[in-house]
Amino acid sequence: MLPHARLVEIERLAAAWREKADTAAAELKFAAPSAIDLVTVVLSAPVDACANLERNGRRLAGLLEASGAVPHVWYEAYDPQPRQRFSVAHELGHFALHKLRGASLTACGQDAIDQGDEALSGADPETEADAFAGAFLIPAQSFLDAVHNFGFCAGFLAEWFQISQTAIRRRQKVVGGL
Repeated sequence: MLPHARLVEIERLAAAWREKADTAAAELKFAAPSAIDLVTVVLSAPVDACANLERNGRRLAGLLEASGAVPHVWYEAYDPQPRQRFSVAHELGHFALHKLRGASLTACGQDAIDQGDEALSGADPETEADAFAGAFLIPAQSFLDAVHNFGFCAGFLAEWFQISQTAIRRRQKVVGGL
């Protein structure tokens, strides 16, 4: 698990980005913005699907191209919608946590996204981007409200929030540890 202080920092940063995204979406009069809409408006940058997304012969779930003046997020067009949502939020996490602080980025392979609990050990950029994605997509209070209203059933909550069961279980551990 990421150190508690780092998790708190990531939660705070994700909440700030989510608030900016919600404000921008409201100003644009989006009735029910998707995660892709939210990332698009908060970055003021394109977020696009790409069939068979890959770089250097490696299949990717998402890609942040941030070398130019305007970043560009790509996600795998053939992934299921919950994975696409998570991948896009994950790439926003890389931008907010790493790119804005001058860190170099590598592409996120299909095998590096949404792993099980073994991926929670260590403070690597992928684990941090996963934590950011969970916090951006499901703010802590929204998660707690859903558990209060529906109980904790990973399958149900995964459907409710449109993310994977692995991401729901990871969110439960993070929110429970805050």
